[in-house]
Amino acid sequence: IHSNNINTNQQAEQIIDGALSTTMHALQTTVSRAFRRNSPGALVFKRDMFFNIPLAADFTAIQQNRQLQIDRNLENENCRRWNTDYSVGDMVLLMEYTKIGKIKPKANGPYLIEQVFTNDTVTIRRTENVRERVDIRRINPYNKMEQELFRDF
Repeated sequence: IHSNNINTNQQAEQIIDGALSTTMHALQTTVSRAFRRNSPGALVFKRDMFFNIPLAADFTAIQQNRQLQIDRNLENENCRRWNTDYSVGDMVLLMEYTKIGKIKPKANGPYLIEQVFTNDTVTIRRTENVRERVDIRRINPYNKMEQELFRDF
């Protein structure tokens, strides 16, 4: 686009139309694993996008393949999670995400949990008179032995 000298609106419209048609063709002919190696355009138009041959797609098999992939991805993500049931009296570290410094989040604490709610939030006591309600995704269990071990490094 930058190498062409555009003098009229008609020339600009032709360049935009060409770019849009190329983009549409690319989207319609891109082969996807989720569609069992078929392109979206081939599924919609029931024809191969490069050759003039009909395509018979098995939509049930495609849906089952996609659901199987979703289940695999979900199982892979869930196996990395740690389930922690917090209770009143537990000590936790509050994670502070800052852009300054290292990439890893900074942990403050330990803080005492005073109340646990059913919507995945807890009330922690920051100081004697300051209490804060935080989401459990922002806290980690406090392990005194682990903290002492890493303090030496």
